[in-house]
Amino acid sequence: MLAALAVAATGCGSEARDEVEPPDVLVAFPNLTVPPGGRFVSRGGGHDATELTIHSPGSLEGVSNYFREYLSQPGWRLISDTKDSAGTVQLYGESPTRPMWIRLRTIDGGVESILIGAVPGYDTTFARKQADTRDTTNTLRPR
Repeated sequence: MLAALAVAATGCGSEARDEVEPPDVLVAFPNLTVPPGGRFVSRGGGHDATELTIHSPGSLEGVSNYFREYLSQPGWRLISDTKDSAGTVQLYGESPTRPMWIRLRTIDGGVESILIGAVPGYDTTFARKQADTRDTTNTLRPR
């Protein structure tokens, strides 16, 4: 997807841009397992995050429960679990060192899972949030 974007941008007369190489999958998802029968579809991302697309057989409810259990295991905390009017399930979880977003939808007789894993130190919003929780200098002091 990123290569197609780079080609399209070049073809439109804009300046050629360097392709962005997302972080290594094992860095962004160090302990990730996929649902039974899941197969890799694509990889993308940016400087601070890796995006994986996986297609799995089964029902949306079954695959959603698989990832809910994953984000509820020790070392993770399931923060958000929503389903929109189109039936897309969106999960968000955090570990002490990284966030993960998962979007699930029914497609082609199975479930498409899009996983986005940010890499500590690269995702400035998450890194700042984590630093703020450790920073004790943000206290009010009398003048």
